[in-house]
Parts: sequence; structure tokens; C-alpha cells
Amino acid sequence: MNFLTNFVFLDESAFDINMKHLRAWSKKGTRTIVTRPTTRANTTSILGSVSVADLITVGKTKADGHISSGTITGHYISFLKVTLDEMDNHPHMKGHYIAIDNAPIHTHESIKRTILGGGKD
Repeated sequence: MNFLTNFVFLDESAFDINMKHLRAWSKKGTRTIVTRPTTRANTTSILGSVSVADLITVGKTKADGHISSGTITGHYISFLKVTLDEMDNHPHMKGHYIAIDNAPIHTHESIKRTILGGGKD
């Protein structure tokens, strides 16, 4: 096992229109209160898979309507299957490990089944 030779890393990052870093000052010993805009916005998530040598796949999900969460387990499984299919197209990636963090959408049992099954149901 070597992170520099046989690992593929998958992760996602979500953002929306309200992602603005607001700053404020307060007098010493008092609490700083920052008000941020409350525009209702859809969350957009970018999913990516990379190895040391390559960008494997990139995907985007956007929540429908006024749903506050962007990526769900189903989106992640679909992206994972695309990634595994792409890896199958490259013989040098046979035997690579998939590295994911322990975010709630990554811990569903179906994620493990998808990885162990090579993306096949």
C-alpha cells in the first residue's frame, strides 16, 4: 500500500450563493455578531476522484428546489460507479485502493458493496 502509487482519492465539496466570509469587530470582552444574507439558494456539490498521476472523474450535483443538502448517498454511488468504470478502462489502475473519508454519505453499506463489486450491482 503506497499513497503515491496505488490510491484513488474521492471527495466532494459543497457550496452555495451565501458562501461569503463575513468579518466583524467588537470591543474586547464582547461577543461579535455577524449577520449574513438569508437568500435561499440551491447547494451545488463538486465530486472528484484523483490519483497521484491523474484526475479520474469530476461530477456536479445540484439540489432540486429549496433542498438544503446537495449530495446524497445515491449521488455518491452513481459517481463512484462512473469512477470505477473509468478505472476499469486503465489496466495500470487494477488493484488500486479507493480512499474516502467517513462523511455520512460514505458510510452506507451500499458504498462498500459497490466498491467490492467493482461498480457492478
